[in-house]
Amino acid sequence: NVIKRFACILNEGGLLCQTKCEIQKITARITRLTRRLQTYDVKQPRDGAGTSSSNQRRELRRPYPHIVDDNVVGLHDDIKKLVSILVDEESGCKVVSICGMGGLGKTTLAKKIFRHSQVTGHFNRLAWVYVSQQCQKVRVWKDILSSLQIVNIADRDEELAEILHNFLKDNKCLVILDDIWSIDAWDSLKSAFPIAMNTNSKLLLTSRNKEIVPHADKRGYYLHELQCLNDDESWELFQRIAFSHPHST
Repeated sequence: NVIKRFACILNEGGLLCQTKCEIQKITARITRLTRRLQTYDVKQPRDGAGTSSSNQRRELRRPYPHIVDDNVVGLHDDIKKLVSILVDEESGCKVVSICGMGGLGKTTLAKKIFRHSQVTGHFNRLAWVYVSQQCQKVRVWKDILSSLQIVNIADRDEELAEILHNFLKDNKCLVILDDIWSIDAWDSLKSAFPIAMNTNSKLLLTSRNKEIVPHADKRGYYLHELQCLNDDESWELFQRIAFSHPHST
């Protein structure tokens, strides 16, 4: 037992020594990085600078529904399915969500639907709003009101939500919330949408989070999980982007 205990002590001592060496290496690296920052006069952002940078990145990522990429492959069946659900007044489905990992084409698909002749012919008014990871409730509501051509005379958040809620309830509108990230974001916005009421208006969401749509509409929703392109579709897309003639070899 004494020998075993002595061996354990030696082992613990070795681990402590190894940990100490690793900490010293990390400390030395931090010191070198700090000196480099000072050498190149890199300063810590002032209060508000981080928010400004975040807003700039957000604006750079903002999609515009009137700008649609011509190099679209493999979305024909997705468009057909989603359009049929959105224009079906008997389905009882008020919230539709396009889900999938980043880069699959969720926003591109939503743009195609937004401009589809059956959709524009079915709904009286359409609105597109970019939510993003930094969801700003009031800005989203105001953007929707602006897209629906509703004059905003509200001073308080509650009034904004009520105006939008009543308009959507009494009209046939499609509102697309592009790039909504979380259930919390939805909860902050939901008071403006008459999901639980008898209305012909519908919502189309694009998101990486497939848990949002069942939370948004527990009575009836449609979750459309966008899939990756197959080999043939991937090759066709590559040809379209790389060559002026898609079928050239």
